[in-house]
Amino acid sequence: MATHSVLVASCLLLYCFGLVNGRTNEAINGFASRYNCVAPQVGTHPEIDLKVLMNNEKDYQIVSRSFPENKFTFNICRSTVSPAGKCTSTTAVCERRRDTNIGVADYGDVATTQIEWAGEAVIMNMSGDICETDRNLRKISRIFFVCKEDAFTPVVVLKAESFYGCYVEIMFYTTVMCKGPVPPPPPSPPPPSPPAPPPPTETLYKCENDRCTVAEQGVNKTECELICVPPAEKLYKCENEKCVESSSGVNRTLCETICTQRTP
Repeated sequence: MATHSVLVASCLLLYCFGLVNGRTNEAINGFASRYNCVAPQVGTHPEIDLKVLMNNEKDYQIVSRSFPENKFTFNICRSTVSPAGKCTSTTAVCERRRDTNIGVADYGDVATTQIEWAGEAVIMNMSGDICETDRNLRKISRIFFVCKEDAFTPVVVLKAESFYGCYVEIMFYTTVMCKGPVPPPPPSPPPPSPPAPPPPTETLYKCENDRCTVAEQGVNKTECELICVPPAEKLYKCENEKCVESSSGVNRTLCETICTQRTP
C-alpha cells in the first residue's frame, strides 16, 4: 500500500510539473509571438531577430563582481530555464547564489522587455523586483547586443552592476548582430517638367493710309511693311520753263520754284 501511495504521489508530482512546465513554455512562446523579440529596422540599421539567441536547454550566466558568491543567469526572449527562489517562471534575468542556484533577485521580467537601437548596438531593457534601496524604483537589466565576427558562440561580459543603483548591464557579443547596413533607398525620380507654354499669338496687321496698323485679320508686320509702301514721289525737271516728269530730278514744288526763277 505504501509503495502504491508513493507511486501515485510521484505520478501526480510529475503530472503537475508537466502542466506547470507546459504552461511556462506556452507563456514563453506567447511572449515571443506577441513581442516578436525583434529589433526593427531603423535607418540603415537592419532588422535583427533576437529569438535565434533563445536557449531552451540552459541559461547564459556571468559571475557578479560586487558579490562573487553570486552570479547572473539570463535568457533571451524567454524566462530562465530553472526558476528558483525569487526568480519565477517569468524571470528573464536572475541573480542567484552560485552554490545553491537559488534566485535572490529578479532583475528582469520577460513581459517587460523593450528593444531599441542605440548606435551600433541593440539594447534589451527589462525591469524586475522592487529596489531595496529605493522602493519607488525597480531593479533593471540592460543587455547590449553587439557584432563580433568570430562570436559564433555568444560571448557575455559583465559591463556594470550596482546593488544600490539596482541595475545590471551585460555585453552580449554575437555574429547575429553582424548584418550589413541596409542600403539607402534609391533617390526619388525628378518631378515631371511643366508643360511648355503655348506659343505667343502672332499680332496681325493691315495697311491703312499707307501705315501698318493692328487688326484682327491681316498679315504679320514684316509682310505688311512690304505691302504698305507709300507711292514713290514723282520727280520733275524744268524744260522750256515747264516742269516735266523725269526719272531724275526734284519734287514738283522745288521744280516749279526753279522754273519760275528762270522766267525773264
